[in-house]
Order: sequence, then structure tokens, then C-alpha cells
Amino acid sequence: MKKNSYTRNYSMFNQQLLHQMKKAMLLILLLPFSFCHAQVSKPPNKKNIVLLFADDVGIGNIPGYVNNPPVELPNIDSLRLKGITYKNFHATPWCSPSRYALLSGNYQFRGTYPAGPWDPWGKSAFKRGQETIAKLLKKNGYDTAMFGKWHLGGKIEKEQKPQNPNSSSRLKFGYNLTQPLVYGPTDNGFDTSKVSLSGIQAPPFLYYRNSNSTVSQDDIVFYDVGEYDRPQGMSEIKNAGRGDKAWDTSNFNIEIVKNNEKFLDEHAKNNPKRPFFSFLSLGAIHVPFTPPDVFIDGTPVKGKYGKSGEYDMLYELDLVVGFVI
Repeated sequence: MKKNSYTRNYSMFNQQLLHQMKKAMLLILLLPFSFCHAQVSKPPNKKNIVLLFADDVGIGNIPGYVNNPPVELPNIDSLRLKGITYKNFHATPWCSPSRYALLSGNYQFRGTYPAGPWDPWGKSAFKRGQETIAKLLKKNGYDTAMFGKWHLGGKIEKEQKPQNPNSSSRLKFGYNLTQPLVYGPTDNGFDTSKVSLSGIQAPPFLYYRNSNSTVSQDDIVFYDVGEYDRPQGMSEIKNAGRGDKAWDTSNFNIEIVKNNEKFLDEHAKNNPKRPFFSFLSLGAIHVPFTPPDVFIDGTPVKGKYGKSGEYDMLYELDLVVGFVI
């Protein structure tokens, strides 16, 4: 991640964050955002928390940091005006280390992969014994969920035989994508999750629900670099690899919102007296820039800012914030 924004002395900030969460009294508003969802009853002084993590968003995109941001973001601006804006911060240079720092309260070099785990190499980004926000909140009675981009390491069982002995070498061996993801969200404090291992930019192009693969062997195809027409918009593959035959980068953020809504509905039905923590790890505005044709509510997205898919995705980010709030 090249441009995400964080508070001054980030590790210290997150240690303070975790300390206050132990008291279950914390509600924060920042970029990434956290805010209260007041429609579900809960014990006194335990705040519901929704944390949105925007991928590759810089201060030049956000109202309050610049006078004339390139895209109008009324929902984010409203959130900013009602909350707290931090103006002295330090960020890691990549998306994955930033996500590690946010969830663990540590600088990235304290984790397993300071530069980011770009493949399921068999280890978690979190070292043994390191706490995560989700683990800590779960210990304090929270119902925890995560949706979107994981990209924090993991382990997937290797293929024991060639996928296709007559194919080119790129297809012969690899990971068994029908098997569970070890060291994923489930092992790091999230009760409920639906995530992709590498977001929208790299294989494997599929989802893991509660760390279990959502595809069968018959669902797996190899994607070459290029564009693929989908019902929601134009999906794009930047890095060739295997994945679900229905994979759609243009639908990624909408899928996150839908799964979060489902989680909240089920939480309200089954655990109305417990507080919840929901972490939405968005694809916006990381490459590939593939905005949906329309948002959930029918609002046109693609083409809103001409040929700039990046700005269209930034606009979609604001729609996500508005919808979740």
C-alpha cells in the first residue's frame, strides 16, 4: 500500500487502542473508520464497532486533508465532521503490512512478513503469542466478523499430483484450493468471515468462508491476464493464476457489504445482547481498478468520473461508507 494514512507513533497508538478495548469502552472514528451501529441492543458501555479498511487510499483523496479532493465523498466527509481527524501519522508502504499493524498494534517489522506475505507460504503474519483486536474483543464477549481481503499469510495444502499432466508447467502443481485456509481469520479471533486470500489483485481468486474454501475442483479455472465480462461489471486479472470460475473483481466491495449485512441480521437475531466487531477489509481502491456498473442501491458507479476507474472506485468507497452507516 503506497498511501494509507495512520496516526503518529502508530504502534503506541494501537497499544493504547488495545488497552482501552480491554475496558470495552472504545469508539473511534478514523481512516480506516470505526463507528457505532446502534440498532442492536448490548450490555452497557460495550460499543458496537465496525472498522472499514480502505486499501491504497491517501490523504490527497480525503476531505479535511486537502481543500479540493478529486472525488466528492459526502459520506466520508460527514463521518469526518462528526468524528476525529488525525493529521500526524506514519504508514507502512504496502497494503498487507498496514493491515497487520492495524490488527496487531505492532510495527510491521515485528511480524513474520515485514514486507507482506504475498503467497500462502505456511505461516501467519502474526507471530506466536501476538494479540489481535479480534482476539481481544472476542475474549471480552464480542461477536467478531471479517469480510474482504485477508492477505495476512496462511497455509494451504499443496497438490499431491499434477493438476493436468499434459498442461504447461504453470498448471501442473500448486496449492489445493478446495482445502481450508490455516492461520486465516478463524485462527486470529474472527468468529465469522468470508475473505479472499490476496484481495482482488492476485491468485488464488476465490473466497474462504470461515476459513473453508467455497469452491469444488470443478469450479476452478486458470485465469490469464485480461478482462472478463461479469454480470456486475468488467472483472480484470492483473496476475495470472487459478480461481473460482465465477470470480468477479468488480463485485468485491459489494460482496463485502452484503456479507456484513447478513452478519448483522444474524447477530441481531441470535446474539442481540452481545456487542459486535465487524472488520470490512475493502478492495477499494487497490488495483485492478474495476468499479461495478451500479452499486447495491442502483446508483451508477462505472463512468462516473469518465475513464478513471480509480476515481470511480473511490466514489464506490464513499457509497460503501454511506450504506454501512
